Amino acid sequence: MREILQSWLSYEKTIRDGNLYGNNPDQMLEAGSYWKDVLEAYGLSKEHNVLDIGCGCGKQALHLVDICSYQGLDILEESINFCKENISPNFKLLEFHNDFYSQSEFKNPLPYKDEEFDFIILLSVFTHMMPDDVEMYLEEIKRILKPGGMVFATFFLTSELRPFKRFKLNPIDDYYVKLKEDPLQAIVFNELNIIELYKKHGLEIQDIYYGASEKRGVPNYGRLMAIQDCLVAIKPQSHDARHA
Repeated sequence: MREILQSWLSYEKTIRDGNLYGNNPDQMLEAGSYWKDVLEAYGLSKEHNVLDIGCGCGKQALHLVDICSYQGLDILEESINFCKENISPNFKLLEFHNDFYSQSEFKNPLPYKDEEFDFIILLSVFTHMMPDDVEMYLEEIKRILKPGGMVFATFFLTSELRPFKRFKLNPIDDYYVKLKEDPLQAIVFNELNIIELYKKHGLEIQDIYYGASEKRGVPNYGRLMAIQDCLVAIKPQSHDARHA
């Protein structure tokens, strides 16, 4: 596993100035292993279908491909090509315009059938996405999750109770950015707005884990995702299924 991630770091230097994922393959391996542990704690088993949106170079995939039915999705063609060549064929490219990552002209729906996945993870995806696009994704996630399926997504959140302090916030409408000249580099959402957005799209929040860098979170969570907050939500079973 380490050799695969080291080869990605070497490859990435040839296609862009610097690395999106850092320079430490051991740290990347630990992060991937951590999310495997998280999913297993929420009941992941061999027969489950897992979708990793924003899979990047495959640091989660390396720990998941052998323990479940795994699919990876990303808008970076070089990442998808790398994962297909080094990890498994179960990766897809999504043409989705995002000024920070992809210059595609399209914003296509997620290329999966209804109620296909038991678990969906989005790690550091919504931190680079405008509110309208977050809503579009949540609508699609509701569609492709099985009833009872779960979604794990990380955000930068702020609220009166837990104000965001990692960097100075520049307000734009009802959200905040780190840099007005490059807004997608980091976007911070009002926590209550995100909670309402989940409710609007029929996703019931089960847990919220706050990033420990703010000294406001869960230590085990913060050891690896220290600067982001994680929402864990479920797509409820249908009324008929609950009363069968």
